[in-house]
Amino acid sequence: HVEQPPAEQPPRLRIGLAAEFYHVYLTPLMRSKRGTLTLDGLPRLPAEDDAMVLLERFRAALSKRQLDGSGRATQRATLSLLWPRFQLSISLWMLVGLATDGAQPFLIATLVRELRTGTGSVGTRLGIVAAIGALCLVNTASLQQVLWFGSRCGMRAKVGLSAAVYHKMMRLELGSVASWSSSAVSNLVAIDLARLELSAMFFCFTWGTPLCLVMCATLAGVRIGVAALPGIAFLVALLL
Repeated sequence: HVEQPPAEQPPRLRIGLAAEFYHVYLTPLMRSKRGTLTLDGLPRLPAEDDAMVLLERFRAALSKRQLDGSGRATQRATLSLLWPRFQLSISLWMLVGLATDGAQPFLIATLVRELRTGTGSVGTRLGIVAAIGALCLVNTASLQQVLWFGSRCGMRAKVGLSAAVYHKMMRLELGSVASWSSSAVSNLVAIDLARLELSAMFFCFTWGTPLCLVMCATLAGVRIGVAALPGIAFLVALLL
């Protein structure tokens, strides 16, 4: 009998104390087991995010649109994976972000005017500074919510369509499968569906950015006048 030496324990991966305190509310793994990461320690996904549930949802939407005889059945079934309630949440958070962007210049102008003229008390100035900080915090949180909900919508569409592609490949005959190269399937799943995921994440910026440009142009035109035209023209060219 030969006694085996004790197995070496892998070193625990740690991050900085401030970063760990900041991200502890984001990552459930940091609130759960502190030891070795196991499958039981992973957070469970909602049932609506399961690949099989998304596949059945896509197939049902595809069958319905094929029976209706409407064109572009695959595209319309894909759009059904981008849940409208999430798009509504994204739009609301985008409007909150735009509102905080538009309110900050007025508070900054009020603070600068009081500092130049010497009017207003110290408490009023501190209140304005606190309000500006609160608006910045709300603006950052709203942008995070826009990206979070958008990425979740895109991930659902990507997972559902990836499952649909896999399910379709398993049902094809050998001759049909042989006509497809592995690079074509990888390109469809890894690249094309990744573009769909990114488009869902940044979709609200297609209308939020022009609205922000109109708001900035209006404020600059009222406050500065004709001198704001070069800056507005540069923003328009950048947007295009």
